[in-house]
Amino acid sequence: MSKEIIKNKKILNGEPVLKGTRIPASFVVGQLSRNGCNIEGVKRVYPQLSKKQIQNALGYSSENLK
Repeated sequence: MSKEIIKNKKILNGEPVLKGTRIPASFVVGQLSRNGCNIEGVKRVYPQLSKKQIQNALGYSSENLK
């Protein structure tokens, strides 16, 4: 698992989130998969996220689908 994606039972019942946030990795991936949204579109909604965090959410999703 990426160091940017964490699981903690005290944060959203252990759902994988982007480190330092309460934003689920699955939400970020979902945004990217809908309506042609891209990294910049996600950043407009969540400006506190870095491009690297968004890319790590995608990587995490990819790794966990295997």
